[in-house]
Amino acid sequence: RVHDAAQPTPILGDAAAAATALQIRQHFGEPPVSVMTRVGCCLRNLAVDQWLGQLVDQQRVETAVVIGVGLDTRRQRLVDLDIALVEIDSPAVIDLRDRWIPADGAVRVTGDGLHIDAWRHAIDASGTGKVAIILEGVLAYQQPENVTRFFSDLARFLPGAYLLFDSPSPIAARSANRPQPGRSERPAYTWAPWSTRRLGGPAGRLTILDEKGFMDFPSALTACFRRRDRVLHSLPPLRRSYRMTLAQVPGGIRA
Repeated sequence: RVHDAAQPTPILGDAAAAATALQIRQHFGEPPVSVMTRVGCCLRNLAVDQWLGQLVDQQRVETAVVIGVGLDTRRQRLVDLDIALVEIDSPAVIDLRDRWIPADGAVRVTGDGLHIDAWRHAIDASGTGKVAIILEGVLAYQQPENVTRFFSDLARFLPGAYLLFDSPSPIAARSANRPQPGRSERPAYTWAPWSTRRLGGPAGRLTILDEKGFMDFPSALTACFRRRDRVLHSLPPLRRSYRMTLAQVPGGIRA
């Protein structure tokens, strides 16, 4: 987002992210990041921004829970979005957020966001059952059984909630997990479903409301990808090998 904000025609134009650039460089350095990863993260942010805005405009969501919030600046980026926000991450990350990023009314919770008991109290305090759960760059690093348990818990405690998340297919995970020179180290993808259509738990499957791959965005936003990547990700088997998904948890009033 910092790099994107400095471009003549940015995807997000996230001035709040750019404002934290110095602290981030001093704390983390500047590990090498591929164009595909850098632009892909901004496209993922954009998809979630758009879906969340639509849900709020349609009065279907009043509270958003961001699990694994990291250094996200959505509250500052979408200043006109009228929504209660709950931000969840490890104590170390929440400490950095408290130092670098204004809360602007967001409730910040430390703990494992995949355990609903860690943050249910914040939802109860908001007084609304219209909830969206956002997980960007989170589920792919979890063990499959933990993701299944999480979906089951959502169906029990927040039926009808909206779920905004990203996931790689096994093909994309295999490629991403392969060691490559110059690629910054990161944990391996461990959760990589072939399809999102069968996700869920004992209470039923998630209802998929919308889904996007990188090549589903306007070509102007993906022009900086290498031609090879654009061609590969346009092929039917690979078009959504990495996808962003808007879904609804079983139960409650359907969208």
